[in-house]
Amino acid sequence: MVWVDRAALRWLLAAGAYATWCAGTAWGLLETTRSYPGIISMKPGRGAFELSEAAFGMSASHALAGLFLLAFLVVMIVGGLRRLLDPDRLALDAVFWMLRSRSLWLALAIATALALAGIWMPGRLWGGAEVGIEIAAFVAATLVPFLAWNAKTLRRDALSAWWRTHWPGWQPILLVLAVMAVSFVIQAAIFVAPELIGAIPGFALVNALDEIFSFLGWLLIAVAWIERATIESGWRSFIGVLHWRRLRVLLWQWLLFVVVAGSVLAPVLMGAILMIYAIPQYEALAQSGGTPISWPLRVLVEVASRFGTLALLPAVVVMLQTSLAQGRLLVFLGIGDRPESA
Repeated sequence: MVWVDRAALRWLLAAGAYATWCAGTAWGLLETTRSYPGIISMKPGRGAFELSEAAFGMSASHALAGLFLLAFLVVMIVGGLRRLLDPDRLALDAVFWMLRSRSLWLALAIATALALAGIWMPGRLWGGAEVGIEIAAFVAATLVPFLAWNAKTLRRDALSAWWRTHWPGWQPILLVLAVMAVSFVIQAAIFVAPELIGAIPGFALVNALDEIFSFLGWLLIAVAWIERATIESGWRSFIGVLHWRRLRVLLWQWLLFVVVAGSVLAPVLMGAILMIYAIPQYEALAQSGGTPISWPLRVLVEVASRFGTLALLPAVVVMLQTSLAQGRLLVFLGIGDRPESA
């Protein structure tokens, strides 16, 4: 009888699906330029596939295969780290607890449908709609902590009534403002540091500091918010979470969310590359009497022009989902069990 590690098999399948998505979407976007001459050589049928030769010194097929292998290995590494960093499956259980909420999936579906509908909105209506979407997304994003970090909601066996708001008290709010102020200083330093200590070392140092502070600042705010704590008691709970046995679980969940975000990053980066290097050239070619712009490229141009705004709609729901999963994990780790947080 052959023994099969089911957990390893699931990660293997997930890695294959993830890699196929990343490489497949990149290939699909490149394929929209197949009917055009090469962007560098102007040879027929080469399209933007020549960009990989200029950037990486290899054919597009080899570059896409490399992307597939890289994405596959990233997921397998994260899956392997799960046994080391999350041996009790607390982080995964928190994520699955969130994913089982049908109402959250419904909210995401509605937000995505509205975003897709916005692509086809007439131009005369888009100006006002764009401002309205940005304001609505800002208000919704501001409400996310009030919805997601309610200890009463996070302790339920099944996620429900997540739309009930939760007031943490003024001290956690002041803590949020303090963390935002420090984050603003670090962001400003990103522009100053390269001038002071060299472009590459300064940029790398300040960005690393920004990432570390973002993680720790979020953790401090979440702990104080869920416990409705004073700054002093919230700090003590925060120090307790920094114990390696707890911190490693939070780090692994953070890695998992970064990998999920990568599935969006791959097509977005490829679309941005086409918008910068390929489409302007093909638009100029069409104006001079060459190959007219095909409908896939027209759709790509329209999506790209509105993507930054329309993506805010599903992004807010995803932000809520990740915040709920992170809050659930903190509850698993003992945060939020104070009497006043009930």
